[in-house]
Amino acid sequence: MEWLFILIIAVLAIVAVVMFVAFARIKKKAGSLERRLNALYNASNKYIMLWKDDLSYVYVNDALRMKLFSLGANADAGFVLSVFDSEKTPDKFSPATLIVNALDESGTESVFNDLTGNPCYIKWRSDSVEVKGVSGFIMSVGSDETELRYLKNELYKQRRDNFISEENFEMAMESAEIGIIHISTHALPYIEMSPVGKKMLGFNSIDDITLEDLKEKVYAVDLNNYEHKLKNLLNGNSSALEIEIKMLSANNEYHNFMLKWNGTKDEFGTLTKITGAFIDVTSQRERYSLYDAVSLLDPMSGLYNRKGFMEKGSELLALLNRNKENENFGNAVMASIKIERMLKITSLFGNEMWERLIKCYAEGLVKFTGENSVAGRIGTDDFALIIASDNPYHDIEAFTKELFLFLENNCDDNTLPANLKDQVRFDAGICIYDGMDDIQTLYYKANIMLYASSEIGNKICHYYNDDVEKKLHDRELIEFEIGHALKYNEFELYYQPKVSFRTGEIIGAEALIRWNHPKRGIIYPYEFIPVAEDIGIIIKMDEWGLKQACNQNKYWQVKGYRNIKVSVNMSQIQLYKTNVVETLKRALDESGLEPQYIEIELTETMAVQDIKHTIRVLENIKKLGVSISMDDFGTGYSSLSSIKQLPIDILKVDRSLIHDLCDNPASENIARAVIEMGKAMNFLVVAEGVETQEQWDILNKLGCDEAQGYFHGKPLSAADIEKKFLMADSV
Repeated sequence: MEWLFILIIAVLAIVAVVMFVAFARIKKKAGSLERRLNALYNASNKYIMLWKDDLSYVYVNDALRMKLFSLGANADAGFVLSVFDSEKTPDKFSPATLIVNALDESGTESVFNDLTGNPCYIKWRSDSVEVKGVSGFIMSVGSDETELRYLKNELYKQRRDNFISEENFEMAMESAEIGIIHISTHALPYIEMSPVGKKMLGFNSIDDITLEDLKEKVYAVDLNNYEHKLKNLLNGNSSALEIEIKMLSANNEYHNFMLKWNGTKDEFGTLTKITGAFIDVTSQRERYSLYDAVSLLDPMSGLYNRKGFMEKGSELLALLNRNKENENFGNAVMASIKIERMLKITSLFGNEMWERLIKCYAEGLVKFTGENSVAGRIGTDDFALIIASDNPYHDIEAFTKELFLFLENNCDDNTLPANLKDQVRFDAGICIYDGMDDIQTLYYKANIMLYASSEIGNKICHYYNDDVEKKLHDRELIEFEIGHALKYNEFELYYQPKVSFRTGEIIGAEALIRWNHPKRGIIYPYEFIPVAEDIGIIIKMDEWGLKQACNQNKYWQVKGYRNIKVSVNMSQIQLYKTNVVETLKRALDESGLEPQYIEIELTETMAVQDIKHTIRVLENIKKLGVSISMDDFGTGYSSLSSIKQLPIDILKVDRSLIHDLCDNPASENIARAVIEMGKAMNFLVVAEGVETQEQWDILNKLGCDEAQGYFHGKPLSAADIEKKFLMADSV
């Protein structure tokens, strides 16, 4: 019997262990489920409360906890309700109303003062739920509508201000319709729209609305502008979207809508939502239709202004496209016309004569164009013209000739002064309509040719082509990116060796700037230096280059390499517009480089622009112990007497005098004369562009001191100069 008793005890023990393990697993699973539920609640950007209908239990997620009373505070039922309770809280927003009407399908609203003391409005949606099989729980999900309230008030004010008198305001408020929109940017953009907004745009109240649905409502002419601004908002490039566009309304007609949307970002700068409103302003626009018609005209010339030209020109292109569908397509040509020397004319003849000239141009534009054309005054001295024509090249050439003769003939001392005859010149950028471009693009292409006209001859008409646009586009790209390149160290100095004829060894190097573009690779100075000069950034580049060259040369000396002299080019702006002496002194002091190891190069053309100023600056540079060379000698127009006055040490013979040295006896005689002249003036003479052994031998025979060119090395990076020249010398 004992063994049977022991067996029963063992079985009971095993059953107890199994039940304990099972219970532990269930408890662990329940705890895991609760943790996942908490994590889900807290990951939401919505405000979530889980509470019992007898208020014996209230749970709030982190988003609401932080908004109400800080992350670590106790959140029992009494405390949560006390936050919502306030003497200033209207009855319809009170906690009691929230509890009683929690399951109302229309939702309920509560208001409280947040941690900053500002009122916060939350719209709640609630539903009954079971938690662990226990009923009596209610889950409320809230959306913060504070921004929308402020926005709605602002739009009401904007609508009010659009009316002529305050008397219309009350009537307007009664008929006003404002649509509210909320776009969540988590995952795919999700749109919530107020019932009034859906009704205005013809959506059903139960429709799920997407960005594509909204896009389809936008009038075709406004679509590009709307998409551009929405894209900037979604990408975080702008914080708001404000635009007036036409949209298809519920009555299947296009109405004018004013949109104002604001983006909200999290602490990491990521866009989380877009909230805003839209309002129908069609009635206001109709009220001002007469004003709008007048606003399309330029009062001085009587032609269309820029806005009017673009609108009427767009209508003309639309007409041509409709004719295209009827197999009767007509071509068109766009001309962008600019008066030459307008500032000079105004200063010589006065504003009254300037106005008469503008009116004369306007008369000519109307006189020599037919009905199927649109003319406008786009700017102070800019006009635009679009002509429908089956022979656009012939017609635009004929028009410009007639306009030119008309202007000259009006310089008769009646309409215009006779001595203005030589001044009434204009350029015309021309683009032929290809059936594809819109009016803005067509005008842009024509206008491009005005900027390029100085480079492509003296004709009046300059026709658009892709090559010119690419060139200007590249320049615009450089203008846009060059400041970024300087800030983020995309520039780099390359060094071209200078070699002694006497020893055949490297004795110096010229520092030459390169742009190491992250996408386009190496960009050479001739591409970006003129742009840098035009936009004024060349001064910063000059200072950077000088400092970099001094630091690099000092670094080579510290590493024990041969001591060489590095030469740096000085720009004309640096010479005449900055304190280059102070800049040079600062670069030497900061780098610790001794002044005899740096050389400043300037061209003879820039040196003689203001010879007295140049002499004064160069003498102060010499006092620092820095040597000075004249670059590109032989290409300028300076006199020998001017050169003699300049305190320079080195004369660099331009490569144009070297390239045919072996084939042209005259070139050898010129080189000999320049070298002998340099020697007579106690200059050290350097030949640029030495590329062959034959050139080297002739220049050596002529007594030249140094050579620079591809024969000994093209411009190399600092690391390559070390390996090829300096490192070998230090061994």
